[in-house]
Amino acid sequence: MARVRIAHAKALLLSVTMVVPAAFHAPVASAYRLAGSRPVPTAVLARVARAMRGEPVRVTYTMRASNGIENVHGIVSYDPRDHEEEGTQTGVFRDLSGVTTAEISSHFIVIGSRAWSESTPPGGGWHVARLPRAVRPPIPLVSELLRFFVAVHALTGHVVRGQKAVGVEATLDPAGVKRMESVIYGQPATTAPQTLRSVRLKIWASTAHYRPILIEMMEAVTQESHVYQIDERAWYGDWGRGLKLSPPTESAPELSSLSPTQGPAGTVVTLSGSDFGLSPGRVTFTANSGHAGAPALAAAIRRWAPDAIEVVVPADLPPGPASPSIWTAAGLEAGPASNAAWPQFFVTAPAPVVTGFSPSFVPAGATLTITGRNFGATPGHVTFCQFCGTKAEIDATGTIASWSATQVEVEMPGMQNGGAEVHLITASRGTVLVGTVFTGGSP
Repeated sequence: MARVRIAHAKALLLSVTMVVPAAFHAPVASAYRLAGSRPVPTAVLARVARAMRGEPVRVTYTMRASNGIENVHGIVSYDPRDHEEEGTQTGVFRDLSGVTTAEISSHFIVIGSRAWSESTPPGGGWHVARLPRAVRPPIPLVSELLRFFVAVHALTGHVVRGQKAVGVEATLDPAGVKRMESVIYGQPATTAPQTLRSVRLKIWASTAHYRPILIEMMEAVTQESHVYQIDERAWYGDWGRGLKLSPPTESAPELSSLSPTQGPAGTVVTLSGSDFGLSPGRVTFTANSGHAGAPALAAAIRRWAPDAIEVVVPADLPPGPASPSIWTAAGLEAGPASNAAWPQFFVTAPAPVVTGFSPSFVPAGATLTITGRNFGATPGHVTFCQFCGTKAEIDATGTIASWSATQVEVEMPGMQNGGAEVHLITASRGTVLVGTVFTGGSP
């Protein structure tokens, strides 16, 4: 469902981008002092920025939509010093009609420019992807939106999660709303799956150390003519801990079956198994010719899922048994060398096709030339039949004068005067009707 993808993107926004960055410094904040009042909001924000200075943080977040299409909670740990983050998310998602419901649990790890994620469903083990750029300190949601803050108010005298807190409440102007769309979805606002109508934020910080405690965001959203509100909250804690993450252990792909198990080159084959991953890797076929060094030919990918891959058998694969090999997007490989019972595909020779023959009158001993394709390099047979299917049927086999994949020359055997059906039989037992010739006498 589209909502699942959207909510996952928004979860990353909450879990990663809600952190107020060190770049949120006092000179910038001071430009937003309230006219005619104490500069409490900007002072709070400046002190929050100084307190953070790139320290690791753990964030617990929730997202709830007023129309019930998403109810998500998760937790993420972020270490800007080593460009690492790890998080989990669980949620219930519904489509806009409220009919289709999905329960999704996911886990993701980011180390530098590489990211791993796994979810249930669809499952399929870890999915690895290289990020378009190295992970930077938390996307500066607040600092990027700071210049769009309007109606800024100080919040004082509150207790948040047992700590005395001060805060700032602000609304984004229209330009800020559009900017936030691009931050959330990573694409221009004109192509975003949702349209934000308005955004209001509350940022709470402890009066003891001026680190953020809670960020609240209220969004009015339009999607497919539906208008609803999303309430998001992110709680902060566990300062100063580093992550020191390691890449997750990934399972090599396993192939259990092929369907179909035989056919000519160009056949569409489904490879069924497990741990293929979510992103396409690659598949090759190697002919089991008994000769070392047989080339591995790449197969065109038509569909890729964690438990099924649909490919096209390479056109240059010769007839006979062939073994597929699978490489996942994570670079994990599996093939016949890893499993003695690895399924094989039998490549059958393509059916012979006749495009013409000459002459139409062929006396005994004369040469009949047959043209076409897929005759094969090894000579087969050409047979002639008169009165076919009757008790008086007469059969004869011509003498092959020359044979190639596209042309056969055969000597007409002696037969009764009249018509005779001609059949071409390849060495791989493919049979095709050539046509009817007339014979009689001698050349």
